[in-house]
Amino acid sequence: QSLEIMDSKLAKSLLSLSFEREDVREVIYDYRDSYGKEISQIPQETSMEIIGRLTALAQPVNEPEKDILARPVRAIFSYGTLRADYSKEGDKWKVVDSSCKWKRASVTGYELFQEPKLFYPFCSTTEKKEAKVFGTLLTWPEDHLFAKKLQMCNRIEGYEPGRKHGLYKRAVVEATVVAEDGNQSQSSRPTEENPETIMAYIYFQEKSQEQKEKCTAFPNGDWLQSKDSNEDVHRPSSAVDSKSSKEYDKNTETTIDPKK
Repeated sequence: QSLEIMDSKLAKSLLSLSFEREDVREVIYDYRDSYGKEISQIPQETSMEIIGRLTALAQPVNEPEKDILARPVRAIFSYGTLRADYSKEGDKWKVVDSSCKWKRASVTGYELFQEPKLFYPFCSTTEKKEAKVFGTLLTWPEDHLFAKKLQMCNRIEGYEPGRKHGLYKRAVVEATVVAEDGNQSQSSRPTEENPETIMAYIYFQEKSQEQKEKCTAFPNGDWLQSKDSNEDVHRPSSAVDSKSSKEYDKNTETTIDPKK
């Protein structure tokens, strides 16, 4: 089976781009329908997904485990393709594994958007008090597993501590659990009177209002629900070429006060 995978046109075209053989084997196993085509011949969304996963695997670990575990946060809030309920198999990037415990949750102080032609959304900070984003809260039973998964998310999101220019920034937020994953009894679930809150990492982008207006907006804060139903989605009124965005310099982690 492994030999068949690596003899495929897809594998050979990716190897020609200098991706590691083991990484190619691991990633394209999920794309059997595309084995007979080169990476340039398959649909753009799929090719971008494959390249993105390979790029994430190729990048070195950029945050030492000891630095991660020196901080008290042990959860990740995911709202797009990293959501545990993205599909029946979990998230798109295989971050969610059998040891992951997840809950549906929400955070305040952020809005949700998606740029034209991209298959994933981004969060951006806002001062709107009613703004809320829904997603899943990811945790793992052991510290070293959490550190490994956070490092993986860093690579997927293009985040590196201390780096000014990255695809995403990272912050610490207070996430409120809105529903369990079905493993707990009804009596143990959080209620509006007694909500469960957990501090978690969130990856986000800073965009100007002009940039946001050129994106699809999700006012209800739930990308997965809106994407599937095509409801409560505000699309840009016209396609306008984006101007070069100014880089956001506040790249250090910050704690967002959800009550502000």
